Amino acid sequence: MNTECFNKVVSHRVNTIHSVLAAKASEYARGDRLGNFKRAASMQGVTPEKALVGMKAKHDVALQDFINDLDTGKIQCYERWNEKIGDVINYLILLDGLVQERIGELEGHPQLPMEMSVVDKITKDIHGIESGKE
Repeated sequence: MNTECFNKVVSHRVNTIHSVLAAKASEYARGDRLGNFKRAASMQGVTPEKALVGMKAKHDVALQDFINDLDTGKIQCYERWNEKIGDVINYLILLDGLVQERIGELEGHPQLPMEMSVVDKITKDIHGIESGKE
């Protein structure tokens, strides 16, 4: 895949991530964007980060199945790949939020994001790619 095509893949993915996370916020968030992971953690007796990783595991398993299918010549439709890849990326972004919040609490500033989160870096990188500053 050439650079131009790859940059389009990245740009499309970032736009999709933003749209999905915004849509899911209204579905799942009840005041705290990461609250469901905290509630699941409390129910399971684990940390929110561990609860999230457990929820993400089903998507990891599905992707592993898709990869195994490819190895045997069975092709899953791209829409299914796209959804699962997006789910895993979104869970990792949510994990970034949990980690930033936890570190902030331990350091005494619970609501301040780290200097540059993953999302900020990706967004800056994408804008550089789109403007040809790669």
